[in-house]
Order: sequence, then C-alpha cells, then structure tokens
Amino acid sequence: MDVCWSSTLLMIEWALILQTAVDKFIALRDMEELQKYRLSVSDWDMLEVFQKVLSIPHAFQQHLSGELTPTLCDVIPAFKAMKIKWQIQKDKIPSVS
Repeated sequence: MDVCWSSTLLMIEWALILQTAVDKFIALRDMEELQKYRLSVSDWDMLEVFQKVLSIPHAFQQHLSGELTPTLCDVIPAFKAMKIKWQIQKDKIPSVS
C-alpha cells in the first residue's frame, strides 16, 4: 500500500486545527449517522503524536525537495539528522516506538 506521509501529516494537522468544529459538527442531531466516526479524547491525543512522528520525515523530504539536484553529500547528513531526531522522539514518546 502506497502512503503519502506528507499528505497524511497535512490532513492530521488540519484535523487538529479544526478539532472543535469537527466535534461540534458530528454532534449535531442531523448528523447521527456520523456519530460512529466521532473521535475520543485519546484518538485526538494519538493524532497529536502522529503529527509529531510524521513531521520529521516531512521536514526531511521538504529539505531535499528544495534542492535542484540532491546529492549524496546532502542526503547522507540529512538522513543521519533525521535518524537522530527520530531517536530523540522515540525516547520522548516510547509508546509509539
């Protein structure tokens, strides 16, 4: 299955920005069929964790896509930096490792 991590990150970011509106919309009486999609507090919390996790490869991708011709001398240090950031994040949020 192909996953576009940056697109997923952007959708999560917008969902978090619109959390209050989404919750109010789903709570409307006219939207009873949507109640099954209502996110719990722990679901919203997990989306915040996913946002943090996905922000690292997104920044890595953005950095490399800004280069006209990414070269190995740019990619390897950037990849090492991404790995270090993920390790730090793993230590901060051990539940997602």
